[in-house]
Order: sequence, then C-alpha cells, then structure tokens
Amino acid sequence: MLYVAYNDQKLPCFIADHNVISDMFENYNIYRYQHRAMAIHWDQHRAQAIYHVTSGHRNPLNYSITEESLYEYFRANPRVSNSGMIVKNKRVLLFKKYTHFHLYMILRYKIALEMLHVMSAFGGSFSKSYNKLNRGYNFLMLVAKLYAPYVFFKGCFDDTNMRKLWVATTTDKLNEDSMFDCDPACINWSSYLVNTHIPAVMVNSRNAT
Repeated sequence: MLYVAYNDQKLPCFIADHNVISDMFENYNIYRYQHRAMAIHWDQHRAQAIYHVTSGHRNPLNYSITEESLYEYFRANPRVSNSGMIVKNKRVLLFKKYTHFHLYMILRYKIALEMLHVMSAFGGSFSKSYNKLNRGYNFLMLVAKLYAPYVFFKGCFDDTNMRKLWVATTTDKLNEDSMFDCDPACINWSSYLVNTHIPAVMVNSRNAT
C-alpha cells in the first residue's frame, strides 16, 4: 500500500523510526519452515510448538534500509506521465513520533481543509476540491494509524525454535538439506526489496486495478 501511495505521490509525509526493526521474512522461506515443522510434528498430536519465523535476531532489517530501498527502486523505475515525461518522486517527510506527525498534518493540511470546507458551501469547484483533498487527508491519517503499532514497535520476537528447526534441517540426512536451506542471515535485504519485494507489490497493485 505504501509503495503504491508513494509512486502515486499520495505520501508526502509519514511515520517511522529508522532504528526500529521491520521483522520481515521471505514468503517462500516461510512456507519451507511450515512444511518442515509439519514434517517433524505430524505425529505429535498433543505437543505444542510455537515458531516465530523472523529475521530480527540474525539479520535485522530496520526502516532506514527499507526507506533507501524504496528510493533506489523508484529512481531506477520512475513514474511516467501520460505525456511521456518522467516524474521524479520526492522524499517522504518522516516523523519519529506519531504526535509530531499528527500536529504537522493539522497545521499543514487540516486547517486549510477547514477553510476550503467553508468555501465549499458555495458549491462548484470549491466543493469538488474539498472532497478530493479531504479523501486524501483521511486516507493518510487512516494508514498512519494502521502502521503506527508496527513502525514504533521496538520488540524482537524469540526465534530460538526457528533456529533449532533450521539446524535440524541441515543435519537430518533423511531429508534433502537444500530444500530447507532458509537461514535468514543469507538474505540481502536491499537486493530483496529492490529486485523482488517492491516489484511484486507494484505488479499486484496494477493487476488489482
């Protein structure tokens, strides 16, 4: 959602703490862990095992890497206008605290919106402009509220069981080791985001529209 909004120039500002870890993991490796866990526990009907499939301990991905990868991708793949001109995307103004972001949105956009709302009583272009800008404002505020618990979360999930499972997959000779070789320490996050994750998001967004 954020990548698409940025590309459409609907993300002038947002919230993020560069030092917070975005505990991401590649989808196909999640499936590998799921299959391996099922293979190990299929006959243990009453046993309970919790696996946090995370990368935060072994290969942390903080939001500063995510931000730079975003800019790198769209510099290499800029948006093109209907006239064929390349549209350069601006950097997003980021706030480390939600209260600062909220205050900025009020001073920068909400006050002007309220003034436009008064003028929209006269109808015509004022009303159309207000409705369009108000939708954009509400969208940005809603997305910020949805992401706030994640972009400011400073915890790190315990991946002990996941690491034990990974060790088992590389030492159990009854299985094909390479099939389950999914150590998160091997992931190059910048490369993954720029070459795989962001392109996939953009393709899926185009297919959905």
